[in-house]
Amino acid sequence: MAGRAALLLVVSLGAVTLIVYGAYGARQAGGDPIAGKRVFVKHCARCHAMKAAGSKTAATRGPELDEVRPTYRQVFNCVTYGTGIMPAFGTKRLLTRQQIRDLATFVSRATRPNKPPTPILRCGPLPPPP
Repeated sequence: MAGRAALLLVVSLGAVTLIVYGAYGARQAGGDPIAGKRVFVKHCARCHAMKAAGSKTAATRGPELDEVRPTYRQVFNCVTYGTGIMPAFGTKRLLTRQQIRDLATFVSRATRPNKPPTPILRCGPLPPPP
């Protein structure tokens, strides 16, 4: 009986963990926001500012992402195909598809807490995001 109770406890804890991770986990919306923050700091912070990434100064070349509030799809497409002076990180293979997914998840979650996006430039073709 004790073995059965222990098994039930383990299964219950596993189910709760999966439910919580599924609702709030890192892999929602196609990417890991923690990995996305690292990508942002390494590749994007030179030109873009964003509070969640720890930006202390204004953007130098690109838009302030906290003001633009881009959607996942907008970030994915702009990073993949580029726009203006922004390079096409995806088509030039400067970032992997997973890094772009992670970045898009981080930026869209951090800048859009219950706010609609501000329209931004269309970036490249608009295929459905992966």
